[in-house]
Amino acid sequence: MNQRGSSRPTGPAGPTERAAGRTPRWVFFALGGLIVLLGAAALLARDVVRIRHDLTSGQDRLGHLQLTQLDSRASIEATVGQADRQLRAGANLTRDSIWLKLLAPLPIVGPQVKAAQVLSGSAAHVGDIAYQAAVKARTQLDAPRSGPAARLHLIDALRQDMVEVNQQLDQVTTHTEGHLTKSLVKAREKLVDKLVQAKTQLDDGITITATLRSMLAGPRTYLVLAGNNAEMRSGGITTAAGLIHFEGGDLTTGNFISSFDLFLPESKSVPVPDEIKHLYGWMQPGQEWRTTDTSPNWPAVAKIYSQMSANSPFGKVDGVLFVDVVALRSVLSVVGPVTVNGFKYSADNVLPRVLFTNYLLYPTLDQTNARRDVQSSVAKEAFSALRGGAFSIPKLAHELQIDAKGRHLLAWSADPGEEAMWAKLGADGALGPNKMMVSVQNVSASKLDFFIKPIVTMQVQRFSEHQQVDMYVTLTNPRRPVTSPYIEGGTKCCVVPGDQRIYLLLYLPASATNIRSYKPDFSTAGTDGGMTVVGMIYVVPYGQTSQVHISFYLPPSQTFVILVPSSRVLPVQYIVNGGFRTDDAMPRKLPI
Repeated sequence: MNQRGSSRPTGPAGPTERAAGRTPRWVFFALGGLIVLLGAAALLARDVVRIRHDLTSGQDRLGHLQLTQLDSRASIEATVGQADRQLRAGANLTRDSIWLKLLAPLPIVGPQVKAAQVLSGSAAHVGDIAYQAAVKARTQLDAPRSGPAARLHLIDALRQDMVEVNQQLDQVTTHTEGHLTKSLVKAREKLVDKLVQAKTQLDDGITITATLRSMLAGPRTYLVLAGNNAEMRSGGITTAAGLIHFEGGDLTTGNFISSFDLFLPESKSVPVPDEIKHLYGWMQPGQEWRTTDTSPNWPAVAKIYSQMSANSPFGKVDGVLFVDVVALRSVLSVVGPVTVNGFKYSADNVLPRVLFTNYLLYPTLDQTNARRDVQSSVAKEAFSALRGGAFSIPKLAHELQIDAKGRHLLAWSADPGEEAMWAKLGADGALGPNKMMVSVQNVSASKLDFFIKPIVTMQVQRFSEHQQVDMYVTLTNPRRPVTSPYIEGGTKCCVVPGDQRIYLLLYLPASATNIRSYKPDFSTAGTDGGMTVVGMIYVVPYGQTSQVHISFYLPPSQTFVILVPSSRVLPVQYIVNGGFRTDDAMPRKLPI
């Protein structure tokens, strides 16, 4: 029998064979559906990312606004306007996104979508309010003004704007319904916090502008102390003083008098608080104008100066202002240069000119009065330039606010409302128990602080019952070009010319204990303004470096202190535990 090899049937395949050889249709549908869902999810995620970016970026821009951003319409558009547009874009996308609309009917997701729409809409509303207010304020600042009374009218208009903005913010809703996710809860809390913060700032602004108007309307007379940062006390040494008078929106200044000529005889000396007398009585505070500000406790020091004024040719005053050369530079940066004796003083040259060059131009003691007259004239001309009004008010306010924080501008008033205003503006110069300040003061009769750059290094060791802080203050008296006898200083009793005699004062937190000096010994110890104070006097010879080492304990729970600026032209540098670096140009949180 002839047999052939078996083969598969060639007829139509049965059901089993079809199932094994072909992919069921439902798989394709499932894959197609999955692709669609993934695409929709990607598009939804894209929208969510865009919404979050616009809202976050817009809120951040609003949260970092500065007065200088009201300086022109262009700067408003680039800041407030851009923030408004981003917030509006985020709100529109949240409202119009088709993917969010598809999710809105779902029981659990729907409330989240609606809450996101409410919150993004409210954020955009805030952006609109801020933008419209900025444009209106700029329009009022640009309006023609003539005469001192126009300043009062401008303040009235800006104050009314703030009242209206405050009322508009009351209409912004933050109410949402249903259970929200943690992220939306945080978003709502952030918006609520921003609104509370904005309303608090507006309330402060409304109060400040009312007080400022009252002060400018006057009559008010303030004593102005001019500080020289080439010879440091707690700020620049008070080398000149004058008066500024406010009335009817106008301000006028008189001649500035050398503080050397204002020394009060014993019969007219002013009593000082016990704390200051204990620490600095040997410096004759209340009698000697150049040393009364040895203490940085400005509220107490300003009261002393106010009483000294009453016993001087100036007479009784309503308040006291302290401005140093850094603040003078800020004024010149806004009002423009002033010319004295043929030289144009500008923001670019006033620091080296006043703190160094003028001492070369008037190098001898018999030329001292001529130099002091020049310095006083510069200050008087700068203040007088403020009367003209042809400058940017937002820029001036911004610059002076920075100077106040750096203690280059300090203010005190006998009027409680005005004193509260200065405190809100950060110009009150108050100390506090959780603050720290390293004050390198000059008792050399020299002007060498223009060259001195203190460095403070701190090492912190933690123990179960305390933490020990070792502080090293390093000072170099550098070699320098030929100067003048007046710059090099020196006194018959204590220091040769060119050497720097330092009165180092360490203002420590009230919690500091077990304070030790390893060399030299403390010559000063006490309390001032809620702070613990220790200090010593020593000499840093010309061309040499000296380092002072002290240590103290802090409670184990204390994690930071607030640096009080020392008002130096070149801020004190701080290094903590070999890594963290900062300076005391502004009040800063210093981690311990």
